[in-house]
Amino acid sequence: MDKKIVSSKTSQLLKTLSLTESKETVKEDQNKGRLVEKGVQKIEKQSQTIAISLNLKDRQKIREVSMWFAAQGIKVSDSMIVRCALKIITPNKGLIDVYHQARALDQRVKRHS
Repeated sequence: MDKKIVSSKTSQLLKTLSLTESKETVKEDQNKGRLVEKGVQKIEKQSQTIAISLNLKDRQKIREVSMWFAAQGIKVSDSMIVRCALKIITPNKGLIDVYHQARALDQRVKRHS
């Protein structure tokens, strides 16, 4: 009988805590059952893993940007650096020029004589 009282009290306490948290700071995502911060709009439901080939200079640049973020007190992943860069890219002539430079360095591309 003690177990029933304890579990009843525990479940009541958990219910109270979950209601309190969801009102103040978080809400439950209906699709996944995850907690999501209020005011944060979900853009995509799930990330997708892809493979990207980077040469030494590209990896050094990502490391440089990562160190800059660290100096600002922000710990950031390489993936987040690439995502940030994609958000500030503007399609224009300069992007085409950079593409040609990157393609010239890409050793995976077959060159026809």
